[in-house]
Amino acid sequence: MAIRWIGHCERVIYITQNPLGPIPESISTLYYNLLKKIIVYRTPTFEKALDKLMGLQSWLNPLPDLVIVESLDMLLTAGSESALTDPVGNNDWLALRQSLFLACLADTVRVLGAKLKGDCYSITTNI
Repeated sequence: MAIRWIGHCERVIYITQNPLGPIPESISTLYYNLLKKIIVYRTPTFEKALDKLMGLQSWLNPLPDLVIVESLDMLLTAGSESALTDPVGNNDWLALRQSLFLACLADTVRVLGAKLKGDCYSITTNI
């Protein structure tokens, strides 16, 4: 699914918590034109991912027209605030973090779309 979207985009930001391994030569050759469009950011914590999204809003060039966030569920529980001290409960705490992240992602996509004078899209995955 994501490959189809990447094929229609000029630039793609890929935010992931885990480091990416080497890409096999056969895949690299086959998807060379797609892979050169992708900028990968490893954000090991929730806070760093939020910072990266906020930073994308101030970009001027090159502007991405697709933002992919991998493993949103894992990202929500990673970071300096991952030790639950709030009495509201773990489910409410995760829902709050998810709402904050998705709102920030939506705002970032809206800002980038306005700068592009077109559309910007986002894809999130869960594990």
